[in-house]
Amino acid sequence: MLIVVAIILIVMARVASRRGNRVSVRGTAGGAIVAVVFAIMLTVAALLISNLFKDGIVKPSLPDKSPAQSAQNMQQSVEEAGIYCESGWSELSSQGYPGVTDVEICLKPRIAYVTFDNEFAADMYRAPLRYKIAEMFDEQANSTVSKGDWRLLSGKKWSVFSYRTIIDKLQKQWGGTVEKIG
Repeated sequence: MLIVVAIILIVMARVASRRGNRVSVRGTAGGAIVAVVFAIMLTVAALLISNLFKDGIVKPSLPDKSPAQSAQNMQQSVEEAGIYCESGWSELSSQGYPGVTDVEICLKPRIAYVTFDNEFAADMYRAPLRYKIAEMFDEQANSTVSKGDWRLLSGKKWSVFSYRTIIDKLQKQWGGTVEKIG
């Protein structure tokens, strides 16, 4: 980028000198100072952007093959991954949480999922969801339930929380990103 700017400035200086315009030392020095300041500003901007967006500004879309359209489809897809809910699925109330479509839990094996209306709602509730899970772990610190390798698998409009082995199976089937919890 800076090379292009330098070439343009050189061409402009050559054209101006051929036309018979007087180019003074003061004018040339002023132009050089402006060019250096401009180059420094571009360099600082590039460094800022590279540090603020370490993963890049444009992120590749992740494969999202989850059946988040309905609770029945989610439960069926979980079972297709070889995870059978022995205790039966329990629906939790999602009233008071705009954008949350469904919250379901299974106690044996321990697995829970949340589906959202749109990606904005999913992004908005994902951090509080992680916080709430961590808070529950702190409350149950002495319980055997809180011991284990817990993960949160997240897609565009859904999140699933369970043990690492279950999350690994679901990630292979659905895609998404995995985070360690606890």
